[in-house]
Amino acid sequence: MGRAPQVEFPGKKRQRMRMRGTKHANEDTAKRLRRNLDRLLEHPERALPELTGSVRRGWRRDPIERTMREIDQVVQRRSDTAWLKKRMLAKRGDHIAKALAGSFHAAHDTEISTVGKYQNSAFGNGSFIRRGDGKQAYLASLQNHSNITLRMLAWEEHARRGLHFFSWSDGFGCTGRDTTPPEGWLEDVLERSRFAFSTANVDGTTVHHTEGIDPEVVAADQHNVTGYIRLTFHHGPVVAIDLDAVGTAGEKDKAFVHHLAMSMLPPILPRLVNVEARWSPEGWSAEDPLPEGCVKGMDRLLDAWQGLTLNEGVLGGRLKAEVLTNLEHGLVLDDRWMDGEDLDAVVEQLAKLGGSDDESVFAAAMLTARMAVGGGIIDTRGELRERDEGALLVTKGASLNAIMGALWTDHHEDGLVGLGLKGDDLTSILASVDGRPKSFGAFLRGLDDARAAARQEARFPHRRGQLTGPLGLAHDLVLTGLLDGGGRAQKAACDRHDDVEEAAAAWAWLLAADRHTGQEWHFEPVARDRGGAWSTAARTLIEAGTALLNDGDESHQEAFASALANLAATMGVAAP
Repeated sequence: MGRAPQVEFPGKKRQRMRMRGTKHANEDTAKRLRRNLDRLLEHPERALPELTGSVRRGWRRDPIERTMREIDQVVQRRSDTAWLKKRMLAKRGDHIAKALAGSFHAAHDTEISTVGKYQNSAFGNGSFIRRGDGKQAYLASLQNHSNITLRMLAWEEHARRGLHFFSWSDGFGCTGRDTTPPEGWLEDVLERSRFAFSTANVDGTTVHHTEGIDPEVVAADQHNVTGYIRLTFHHGPVVAIDLDAVGTAGEKDKAFVHHLAMSMLPPILPRLVNVEARWSPEGWSAEDPLPEGCVKGMDRLLDAWQGLTLNEGVLGGRLKAEVLTNLEHGLVLDDRWMDGEDLDAVVEQLAKLGGSDDESVFAAAMLTARMAVGGGIIDTRGELRERDEGALLVTKGASLNAIMGALWTDHHEDGLVGLGLKGDDLTSILASVDGRPKSFGAFLRGLDDARAAARQEARFPHRRGQLTGPLGLAHDLVLTGLLDGGGRAQKAACDRHDDVEEAAAAWAWLLAADRHTGQEWHFEPVARDRGGAWSTAARTLIEAGTALLNDGDESHQEAFASALANLAATMGVAAP
């Protein structure tokens, strides 16, 4: 459907049509573009690369030679607007020369009112005057030749054919098929970056490095605890950027590799430089190479960084984490590596996390025990991700409680042994352990009391829980009453029981310990009758247990065993 006819009212100012993608130039834009065009008209060579390398492939003439020849014709006739108009509209001829003719023609305009806006995520933005049939990108590139990055865009087709272009503050050059950058280019790129570089010469190698990096370490290609990204240029210089400095990148900061790549065309860094990372945790010898897994992991991250898929601000931390995760043996604690063979060294490192001395020793013993069976990763939540191989890694920020919680289930016995517990003391404490403690500090502080209680229980021939049936229940109630107090034993006795026999045994203990008053309602008459018949033997067992608790000599042990056998006979069960 055709456009509806426009009604013109008398006295109305006729509307001016504007092409899509254009805008009315404001004063600042007009002045800036006017200045660029005047410079282009006066010094056109500043927009053109200086050819310093071989561009020919064999005997054949390279297309850039034809381009430069046509550009020279345009430059020679840049004051002839009629000729420029024909050239910029010609159907044939070099595209760069055509865009240059259009730009020269625009330079003769007395007024700049309407401009185009070119935007490119890689090369940048720039206002330009549309003129002729030249490509918009080429027009924008030539008319903004003071823009170090944008001025290279007009030469992208030649870059695709194997030529290399370098742009910097003081020059613009084409090195042909040679990837060696012109003198001064690298220094200018570093100067324009967000980093502050110093330069040193070490045994003939030029090292550009950020603050805090030892250039001799870089020249020797060593890893250390400082860590750095190493860029080795094929023509000799080395650039080293501290990992902590890399991590200072903000959301709006361009990645250094992007800044570097966009100072050359084509922006393919591997043709010019090798990018590697060097870092090892504290405690790792600089003489020992890192495992292959660490190197490959860092290379993957650097590839993502160069591909602009990994934010530069997190690169340093991710590189360190990759190394720590892929170490093949030892213990990593608070970003420090140790072989784990020296328990005292582990204790010393754990002490820095806070907590008591016993907690440090307990955790250290569990860590070394874990290392003996395999690696793993302990996170800040106190969870262990097991793995058969690799170092045991404690995530930075994990507390002593998190370490002990992660290893408690499988290695609490090793921790108790590390505290010096052994023999009957160890056996008794292990028997009393019921799940993970709510507070490891309280658990460890109570070990002295637990040791004393364990020694007392060790006087008796049987531990609680070893005997079964009604005899076992009566025996355990006697020991609980003697060791933990009558109140706790009374509570256990009044709990629900599986059968009448056990209920009778509980009632027998209540009678023998004189704790039966008011508890009759817990027991059926049958259980009370049977328990009453057993109560005298139960009382004898309590008396023998009291004597044994006060004096653990052999005679009292025999007396307790005899009383237990008598109770068994009374119940009609076999003696233990």
